[in-house]
Amino acid sequence: MMGKEGIVPERFGRTHETHLTPHRVLLIAGPAAIVLDVILLLAGTHPMDIVVWVDTYGTYGYMVAYALVAIAGIVYTKRAGIPNRLVWVCAVVAVVAMAYVFFANVWPVPAFPINVIPYIFVATMLLAFARFWWIRANRPEVLKNVGNTHTEMLEGVG
Repeated sequence: MMGKEGIVPERFGRTHETHLTPHRVLLIAGPAAIVLDVILLLAGTHPMDIVVWVDTYGTYGYMVAYALVAIAGIVYTKRAGIPNRLVWVCAVVAVVAMAYVFFANVWPVPAFPINVIPYIFVATMLLAFARFWWIRANRPEVLKNVGNTHTEMLEGVG
């Protein structure tokens, strides 16, 4: 979707003509995941440690997404003029819960490499937000497309 909406190059948003899958991006993400696993295995990392490390990093992503959706619920209901006291309560609980879980994962400081993963995640988020701010400053028309692409349409096939 990010390719269709202009966040990343359009070629990444194109889908396979027959299978309608995002094959181009899968040809990048799949091998990247395999290369990471192979490197860690060759470095002598236990397979279960790899799962824990990758899942920990991914969980941070889900937590940020959940918190942002909770905040977006407040913004949306306020803009739409919908009474939103319960939305506020739920959003505050969700954001505080996500913040607590993140804090509980970094304090007390866990053993290496789990102690480094939050910083890698924060660096990734800073890069993502930098990209967003760059797009907002240089291509504001792109942000109007975000979230407005219908996935059932066959735009970008091929």
